[in-house]
Parts: sequence; structure tokens; C-alpha cells
Amino acid sequence: MEKNRSSLAHYFSSVGGKILLFACLTAFLTSIMIGGYFYVKTTGQEMRIQISDLATERKSVTPLLQSAFNELNTNINVLARTPPVQGIIRATENNGIDPQDGSTTQLWKSRLETIFTSMIGVVDSYVQIRYIGMEDNARELVRINRKNDIITRVPSEALQQKGEEFYVREAAQTPPGKTYFSTVSLNREHGKVEEPFLPVIRAAVPIYKENGPLFGMIVINVSYEKILGGVLKKLKSSRDLYIINQKGDFIVYKNKESAPHFHFGGLDKTPPAENPIIAAILKSPEKQDTLHIEDDGIPVVINYSKNNFIPFEENRTLTIAIVAPRDILLGPVYKIRNNFILLTTMMVLLASASAALFSNLLVQPLNKMIAEIRAYGHGREKLDLPVTATDEIGELARAFDDMKMNLEQARLAETKVLTRLQAIVDNTVDGLITINEKAEIIDYNKACEKIFGYTPEEIIGKNIKTLMPDHYAEKHEDYLKNYHETGVAKIIGKGREVEGKRKDGTIFPLDLSVSEVSRNGEKRLYSGIVRDITLRKQAEEEIMRSNEELEHFAYIASHDLQEPLRMVSNFTRILDEEYGENMDQQARQYMNFITEAAQRMQHMVSDLLEYSRIGSSSAGFEEFESREQIGIALQLLKDTIEETGATVTSEPMPALLASPVRFSRLIQNLVGNALKYSPKDRPPVIHIAVTEEAENWLFSVKDNGIGIREEFLEQIFIIFRRLHGKNEYAGRGMGLAVCKKIVESFGGKIWAESEFGKGSTFFFTIPKPQQARKVA
Repeated sequence: MEKNRSSLAHYFSSVGGKILLFACLTAFLTSIMIGGYFYVKTTGQEMRIQISDLATERKSVTPLLQSAFNELNTNINVLARTPPVQGIIRATENNGIDPQDGSTTQLWKSRLETIFTSMIGVVDSYVQIRYIGMEDNARELVRINRKNDIITRVPSEALQQKGEEFYVREAAQTPPGKTYFSTVSLNREHGKVEEPFLPVIRAAVPIYKENGPLFGMIVINVSYEKILGGVLKKLKSSRDLYIINQKGDFIVYKNKESAPHFHFGGLDKTPPAENPIIAAILKSPEKQDTLHIEDDGIPVVINYSKNNFIPFEENRTLTIAIVAPRDILLGPVYKIRNNFILLTTMMVLLASASAALFSNLLVQPLNKMIAEIRAYGHGREKLDLPVTATDEIGELARAFDDMKMNLEQARLAETKVLTRLQAIVDNTVDGLITINEKAEIIDYNKACEKIFGYTPEEIIGKNIKTLMPDHYAEKHEDYLKNYHETGVAKIIGKGREVEGKRKDGTIFPLDLSVSEVSRNGEKRLYSGIVRDITLRKQAEEEIMRSNEELEHFAYIASHDLQEPLRMVSNFTRILDEEYGENMDQQARQYMNFITEAAQRMQHMVSDLLEYSRIGSSSAGFEEFESREQIGIALQLLKDTIEETGATVTSEPMPALLASPVRFSRLIQNLVGNALKYSPKDRPPVIHIAVTEEAENWLFSVKDNGIGIREEFLEQIFIIFRRLHGKNEYAGRGMGLAVCKKIVESFGGKIWAESEFGKGSTFFFTIPKPQQARKVA
């Protein structure tokens, strides 16, 4: 099974298989497009025809309903015109005897009961016929009931007062000669809803006396279910028919049921709003429309119209709707669809057979050519290709023949290049090592032989840990594993100093740079460049030792020079005190020269001692807020700032990792320098700013002082270098040299820019905390 599946997949990936697939797909898509077009067009046309049939069938309900309400209107008006109606009025107003024929009130009521009984017996939808008088809270005068198909005359003692009923109040407002029709409601007896529930619609005609005042009304209670159900039973429809009033009460006649199924508002177990058909019709704003919805997951088509059936009530409508499943309406179209599917299948099969034959003829020369190329790939020197063919296969054969020649030339050139590259690799000063994902050495040049002492035969195939001291080897395997899983590099792509181990076990310092490469389709390869830095480390240690000795010497020398300077200064002061009065002016001037020179020399020695103590060590580094140390520096310069009337401003400052004392001294020297070299004609304005760079904070101290000529900008940081005489500006040329040494101890740089006569800006950088930690 698996072999057959593999063969089939191989066939369809070939040119012949692709031609076959293309032909089948073309035939299939063509059939789908043509058949789909006609299917959609036929479906639309058939649906229009079916909707027209639904509308015709729905319209046939209209005259039946109209006839039912017209019959009700006619019957109640006939009853209102019968002699007993006016006879009861005349007898009532004449002490119970009709003055025209002498009939008593009771006799007239008995005659009216007979007429009511005849009427209710003929129309089975009538459940009550009553003559209601307006006196005594609209008490019933005559009443005939139908219940369970039994007709009864209600005795006078059982007659009810109906003055509180809505239909009595509304019918009393009806003009003479008009018929009142109530909305649908539940029948009530003695003020309570009758059970079981009986939805009724009431027709009423007001009865007036001969002299004009309203005397009462004739009322017929009609079973809403029976009057509408009777209409639906007369139809011979295969569809579902709905009749809906404005409140949503509806009666539905299912073609598979023997009797209509009736729903009445919220009293039914299924409220009308939950019936998707009723809900769709009630939501539709159109008076007449066709709707397409789903009823219990079945697509249905609804054709409806809202009609006026209640005489004299133009705003009272009943909606007639006819419903049919969409699949039944489109049955003929589905037959066409099935025939189309059969035709499409036959076309695809025919196209497949034709394409298979054509592809076989087309692919045979290609298969022969492929066999020749494979033989060439396995070592055959000559190729028998159809280079003389005039079709595309001939073009392909000639192109491949040209490619073969170019490939052979490229191989020769590649061999030369590889030979040259190998010679370069073998003779380079630095060692080159390549390892695979398992940390196994796969390349190892001659320089590595000199560095580590192993030959390629001894080391290739072994783990790289062989060339590492034990404390590095233990961590290397975990590092590679972590890198493969997370992709987080600690060494790869970076250079650093490590230690290596020679064949004789000697541990020595190395410069190592590792990068990830890819070769010959292998997933991961790592190439490292190594350099033995033993001599460099020895030289660095020697330089550090010399620097320490030099610093120690500077400290001792400056400290020892303090004693003779103090003696010169002290004895000069003694000579002045004991022999000053005997000295002439020239001798006293010479004494002053000696005293000033000794003091100046003593200050210079002190400055030299302080300069030697700064050094480049990161000892004393800590994190601090630079704005606080700037505040301390400005506080120490407070008197000078006030004396000169200077304005010193600064921006928000970052946190630093350095020596806070040295940083405060740096700011103090730079601001003090700006205060010192300020012009006499304007107060100093100094601004301290900072800019964030990728790895550093760039600080600047800008002033509006006398400025510095461009040719002197490189000299101002040299120890004891002064640009002005001591009589012009005080100082010993030490401040900026101290600033330079402080910045360099932080791992930064300092420089100045200036416009002579307008001011200067001193710039210096301090590494950000993460970079400073590397320095530290």
C-alpha cells in the first residue's frame, strides 16, 4: 500500500502526471464554469416561476377571508334589523307592553332568542349572540351560547353586566349604520378569562331608539380559530398557509395535518416571536414581499401580503403567507444539476484518457534524455542527447550540453581556487578550526599544529574539548546545547580572550573569534580563529608592572621633593623675619622670588602627586545619580559663581557606573575652568547637557568665555601646559590634564571645540552601566 502510494505520488510529480492533472483540472473547471453558469441561471428562473405560483395560490385566500368577514357583517346587520330588537325598546319604554301590537317585553325577548338560536345554529364559528342594553351597567337582555356544539338560551337571572368590557365601550362610539369589529382577545365571563382559553373576535352593531339616543347593541362572539380555520379548510393547497394579525397571533394550516394548528400570543407554549417564519414576517417592513429563511435548519421560501379584511377599519390588517421548502420548489433544477454532475464526470474521464495518451507520447523522449543524464552523473564520459531535434526537447538537450561544458570548465576553475584557498589557510599565521553540531573537529590548519602541537590526523574527529583546559571543557558542552535550544549566543559572533591546552598539557592564553557557517548542506558548523597571545600577555604584564613602578616612583619622588621645598620655604621665612630689616630693596626682591618659586614648586609637586594617584583602575566604581554629583560640584563653586554673576544650567541627567568622587571633580574642574576664562564685559553663561548614544552617554559643558584658538585645542590637556601667563589668569595648567585622566579612567574620551572670542564646549563620554561593567 505504501509503495503504491509512493509510486502514484512520483508519477503525478512528473511532466506526464502534471499534463494529466492539468487536462483533468481544465476539463473539470470548464464543466464547472459552464454548468455553474446555467445552473445559477436556471435556478433563478425556476425560483421566479415558483414564487409566482406561490403568490397566485396566496391570492386565492384573499376572497375567502373577505367573504367570511362580509358574511359576519351581513349577519349581524340582519339581526339588528329584526322586529324584536325595536319591539323590546318600545315595550321597555311603555311599562313592559309594546304599544303597537300589545306584545310584552318577555314575548319580544323570546322571539329574539329564537332568531339568535337559528343564526348560531347555521354558522358554527359563532359562540355567542347577545342583545346588550346600556342601562344597569350594560346588562345583557338576550343571550344565546354555543359550547361543545351545544346551543343554550341563558336565563334572565344568569345574564351579566358588561359595562367594564373594552368592546362595549368601543362599540358604543360606533356611528349609526356602522359595524364594530374588536381585536382578538380571550373570552371573559363574569369579569374573568374563561378556561379553556377561547380567543374570539367580536362584531357589534349599536341599536338606537327612534328618537335618537343609544339603547344597546347586538354582539356576536366569533371563534377566531374557527372563522380562519374554516377558510383554510376550503383550500386544497399542498403548501403551509399562515394567517397573522397585527399582534402576531397566527393560525397555520399544515398540508400534512388534518386540522389547522392555532397559536395565540403568549398563551401558547411557543410564543409567536420564537417561530422563525412569524418573526421574519413581522420584522419585514414591506406590505408584500418574498422572504428566504431557515426553519429548523430547512431553507424555506415565504410569500406574503398584508391585507385589509375588516370592513370600515382601514388600519386593521391580516397577513396571508404561504410557505414552501426551497428544495421542493427547486426539485426540477436539482434533476438538471444531477445530470450535469454525471456529464462532468464523463468529460473528466474522457479528458484523462486523452491526456494520458498525449503525455506518454510527449514524455518518452524526456525519459530517454533523463536516463542519459543520470548515466553521465554516474561517470559516463559521453552523452547521447537529442541535440538535433527541432522542438523544445531539442532546445533542452542543446542547453544541457552547453551547461555540461560550462560545468566542466567551472570545475577546473573551482579546483584551482580551492587549491589556492587551502594554501592560504594552511600558511596563515592564525589557527583555523571548524567543528560540527556535536563539537567534533572537522577542519584544522597548519597554524593550529604549531599552536597546539597536534597533527590533523591526531585531532580531526575528536571533541573540541581536547584543546581546552578542564574548567572550559566542563562548560562548553552545556553552552552548545543551550545555544541549539534557545538560539542565545554568548561567544558566537564575538571575540574574546580564553585559554587553550597544548598536546603537552601546557595552558596558554588565546584570542578566540567564533562564527556560525554552513557547508555542504550540514545544519550547523562553527568556525573559530585562534591566535596564541602568550608573548602579548607577557608584554602587557611587563607594561603594567612598569606603569605601577612608574606611578610608585612618581608618588615617592613627589613626596620626597616636598621636604626640601618645605625647608627652602621655612628658612626663607626665617631669613626674612631675622634679617629682613637689614636687607635692601633688591635683596628683599630676591627673597620674594625665592619664596614664590618654592611655593609654586610645592604646588606643582602636590598636583603631580594627585595626578599620579588617579590611575586607570576601576576601583571605587559604583552606581550613582550624576545630577547629585553635579550639584555637589556646583555647591563647591558657589562663591565663585556668585562673585562672577554666572548662570549655570543643566538638563536631566542619567545614572552612571563610575567613581562619583572623580565625576564630581571632573565637573568642578570643567565648570571652574569656564568661570576662570570668562570675559570681563559679560557674565558667564554655562550649560551642562547630555546625549544618549548606542553605548555611551555624551556629556557637554558649554560656556560663553574667551574661547581657544584651534591650533591649541590638542595642547590644553597636556600636564602643566598653559596658554596664558600667570599674571593674566591664575592656575598651574593641571585642571584639564586631571579631567583627561579621570575620563580615561572611566573608559571614555574628552575633547573640546571652540570659537575664539565667543566660547568653548568641552565634550566627554562615559560608558553606559552595562558597558562600564565590562570596563570594571
